[in-house]
Amino acid sequence: NSGRISSIAVDPTNPRRIYIAASHGGIWLSSDAGHSWRPLSDFEASLSFGAICLDPFNPAVIYAGTGEDHGARDSYFGAGVLRSTDSGATWELLAEDVFAGAVFGNLVTSYKVPGLLMAATSYGLFRSLDGGTTWQKLLDGHFRDLVTSPKQPDVFYACGGTGSRGGVFKTYDAGNT
Repeated sequence: NSGRISSIAVDPTNPRRIYIAASHGGIWLSSDAGHSWRPLSDFEASLSFGAICLDPFNPAVIYAGTGEDHGARDSYFGAGVLRSTDSGATWELLAEDVFAGAVFGNLVTSYKVPGLLMAATSYGLFRSLDGGTTWQKLLDGHFRDLVTSPKQPDVFYACGGTGSRGGVFKTYDAGNT
């Protein structure tokens, strides 16, 4: 049993391959368009997930943000970012020093710049330029969602923040400003 589904990712090269990230049930894979599922992360540092995405340059690379953000007392906290380079067969825990105890609202890859990731978390808005190995905080506050523009790959929108600094934020240059 996976619990709530927090996030979903579909392999663009094979739409029958669907990944889900569950609130407290790990990462699951369907290879038959959702008819059957198998767990991929039962023995990892966290079973709680808030976000999952695939690398658009290599869909065998999966990023999953641990810690589910649904705004209630029973949200589960995470341990970092899990990365798989072999379609979920094995996992590596990244950035536990940055994200331990955080929850993820979303995790988005760039379809223009390989290795560029943006993360909306309870600790702030973050960017990685090296496939999740290191992270830079861009904005403080609790960020709940994040998207990139389909027509302008350097444009990202994030919602969240703190107090009077809360709202919708936009970057035109992939987080530089």
